Amino acid sequence: MSFADKLQAERRKNGLTQEDLAEALGVSRQAVSKWEQGEGWPEAEKLLALADRFGVSLDYLMNRVSQDKAPAGNAADESSAGIPADPPSPEILSYVPKQGDDPLNFDEDPERETPEAKHNRLLLAIALVCIAAVVLLFLSGLK
Repeated sequence: MSFADKLQAERRKNGLTQEDLAEALGVSRQAVSKWEQGEGWPEAEKLLALADRFGVSLDYLMNRVSQDKAPAGNAADESSAGIPADPPSPEILSYVPKQGDDPLNFDEDPERETPEAKHNRLLLAIALVCIAAVVLLFLSGLK
């Protein structure tokens, strides 16, 4: 069962609509819909909030262990129980940036934009505004 399928199943099992879940997480309903369709991934903090909200482990949500092996709890509880972790699924690995990836490229999905990329975009915007101001001052002085 993929992350998208588990998310949808847990949401329904808990009697929540996409709108309810989106409001609880502070995201749009469209973001939840994308996650459930396998078209995007929540940020790490949202993944943790989902696991807590549904009372399941993050390992279960991320396909590292099955639910019968993964009672809700922290990672230390699970590792001390001797539960082997399966390798991450290919869909998880496709989300992990590869070395050399452009930090500003987030595949048109704002949910995947890293804090570093947001910071870089903000610095770029500030720099462009400053350059525009200097150009306007220069041009106004030519008259």
